[in-house]
Amino acid sequence: MGNRRTARMVFTVLLLTLIITPGGFLLVSESPRDSVRIRVPTMAGHIPHDRIYIDSIDDFATLGLPGDGSPANPYRIENYLIDGNATHECIHIHYVDVHVIIQNCTIRGDPGALVSGIVVFGAQHVQLIGNTVFDNDAGIMIWYGGNHTITGNIAHDNNFGIAVSQSENNTIVYNHCYNDGIGISLSGSHKNRVVNNNCTYNMNTDISGHNSNDNNITGNYCGFGTWWRTPIFWDNCDRNTLSENYVSGTVNGITVYQGDYNTVRNNTVEHTNNGLSAISFGMGNEFYNNLCYNTSTGIVIGGAFHTKVYNNTCIDNEGSGVSISSDGRFTDVYENLFYNCSKGVALWFETYRNDIWLNNCTLCDIGISLAGKTRNNNVSNNYCTDGLFGIVMYEEVHNNSIMQNLCADNFVGIKIEDKSADNVVFGNNCTHNTAGILFNISSFENLASDNYCGDNEYGIYIAYSNFSQVEVNYVSNSDIGIMVLSASYNNSVMWNVLVNNVDNVLDDGNWTEFDFNYWSDYAGVDANSDGIGDTPHPILGMATNIDPHPAMYHPTRPVWLEPLVDHYAEVGYAFRYDVNASAPAPIGAWGIDDTTNFAIDANGVMTNVAALELGTYEIEVWVENIYGVRLTDSFSVMTEDTIVPVLSQLADLTFPENPEDSSIAEVQWTITDMTDVEWTIYIEGDPEDFGTWTPGTGPIQTGFGYLTMGTYNVTIFCIDEGGNTARDTIIVTVTEEVTTTTTTTTSTTTTTTDGPDWGVLMPLITIGGIAVVIVIILVIVRRRR
Repeated sequence: MGNRRTARMVFTVLLLTLIITPGGFLLVSESPRDSVRIRVPTMAGHIPHDRIYIDSIDDFATLGLPGDGSPANPYRIENYLIDGNATHECIHIHYVDVHVIIQNCTIRGDPGALVSGIVVFGAQHVQLIGNTVFDNDAGIMIWYGGNHTITGNIAHDNNFGIAVSQSENNTIVYNHCYNDGIGISLSGSHKNRVVNNNCTYNMNTDISGHNSNDNNITGNYCGFGTWWRTPIFWDNCDRNTLSENYVSGTVNGITVYQGDYNTVRNNTVEHTNNGLSAISFGMGNEFYNNLCYNTSTGIVIGGAFHTKVYNNTCIDNEGSGVSISSDGRFTDVYENLFYNCSKGVALWFETYRNDIWLNNCTLCDIGISLAGKTRNNNVSNNYCTDGLFGIVMYEEVHNNSIMQNLCADNFVGIKIEDKSADNVVFGNNCTHNTAGILFNISSFENLASDNYCGDNEYGIYIAYSNFSQVEVNYVSNSDIGIMVLSASYNNSVMWNVLVNNVDNVLDDGNWTEFDFNYWSDYAGVDANSDGIGDTPHPILGMATNIDPHPAMYHPTRPVWLEPLVDHYAEVGYAFRYDVNASAPAPIGAWGIDDTTNFAIDANGVMTNVAALELGTYEIEVWVENIYGVRLTDSFSVMTEDTIVPVLSQLADLTFPENPEDSSIAEVQWTITDMTDVEWTIYIEGDPEDFGTWTPGTGPIQTGFGYLTMGTYNVTIFCIDEGGNTARDTIIVTVTEEVTTTTTTTTSTTTTTTDGPDWGVLMPLITIGGIAVVIVIILVIVRRRR
């Protein structure tokens, strides 16, 4: 606050001394409106009281203040008149977490001191209602803490009317701040609501924010008083919403300075120099649904990135509806209305990569202006009508694209001049102008292609311009279709349609090349039916030029009968796409860039010439007429694998343990698929073997001869490149090992080498055992007798 605040306070006191009039009225005459008189409100509190200092909960009882600090019965400080002094605040509440109401008090400070009126420091849940604070450094100061309500207060003739610092979740509504240095100030404070306040006639800003995020600034009435100020100013603040505010009568309206992702919407700004602004490297801010009326410039984007400006209305602006400057880039300006402005949209001072589309620029001197070395901007589908110039490029602008705009009923539809080069003017409708398209002084190497220029005095005018290309335009019903002035050099005029102009071309230039144009007044014939006149077409003008190959058909660019669309194809299967195009002239050729995998025939039918693997193929396809005018577009073929692999289903398998013939313990699974297949064999849920099967190879073969006697659940699981799966489960049973008997024979004895035959002996052993048991029982019975 320091010396600057002291100087500001001295200035305020002097100003009040000069302008206070008898009867308690304040006369302010610097508003752009008529002089406005503001009655000084009657002071709120009337009971004299010493300063109040609360440092603990006990202080409330000590001072005899009513209440218990609960939400239902807060402590109350009300109806007091407190005169400040040069050293102490009038009311100071310090680090208490109870509910307090400060209401209907009048706080009168010391104009010469930098002492605040009401200070709430580190506390919670304080309500400040209907107080009058004046002649303080800050009328109401909130430090730290939060969850306060500040409503219905009057703050005037302070350095700060209401100041909030390092505090969150406060509600500041329906306050009246006037003749302060700053009406309402937020510093390092987040998630606050500043709503429906009347902040006018302050010296610097009405509502300001610094390093404050996620606040809602809505429905405030600001402006008037000193002209050279910004009523709503947000510095280094992010994600705030500034909406439904009204600002008038100052040099700036609402400014976002170095802030990111703020939303500025539904505001009304009038009678200012700059209405709304995003400046100095802010990013991601949005301006929409605002009304900027009778300002110099409605919306200013200066050095900011990725800003969106849409659905705004800018009327009667002396400068521009929207101005993008100072290295501003990646700005989207769309669907705005600019009416009766000097310029609808102005890009200047080295801005680049901005997109300007679908705007309505009506009755503007210049609908859209690109100047000051702007480059790589896109201007498309705008309506620029009833002005002096629809779209203008000057002061060394380069590599801009001007496409599909309507520029009608202007003096000049589209103008390029002043060392501007490498710009593309494509597909625009320039009608009912004095000149449809004008390549003017010192412009060079610009392209005007595929434009419609009808019902102009001059369809296309080349004046003191060099090395420009005028191609594939349709120029009709004009006094002069194409005019080339004498100081123009090395321009080319090719493939244009010149129909029903009083003079199709007047060429006074130097070394202008004319070729393959269609001339409605051509008197020659095409005996060999190759689409080219057999004799050159003479061209009016001092250059005594000719078109050596006059076109017998309109050489306009072919068009797709249906837009190209992306296609899906099954891996390994045939692909076919019938690409349809038409043109006034016969189709001469088709082509594609990927001739390794695809081909296209003379009828535009495209097929694959190689097996398509899984993936995406970006394909550029072109068609051209017999004059070589080409239409190019691209689409994607995305191959996918949706077919499940075909896996043979095997029968269960049984074999003895340790089989002598291992083949009886083997299986073979056959797979059919168009892509590689990953397979895994599981035995009782545990992976046992794995591999990759490739189309064209044999079956998957494996053996289980190593398994011991038992029953096993065996599963093979397969997944192809498309994620399709197949499986088969078999039961593998391993039985008892089979032994082999070997017999050796002699003349006298037989020797068995494989042990006893238990199959014969077991019944005999059983019978013998039973006999022994019977004998034992008989012996026992006999002894008992």
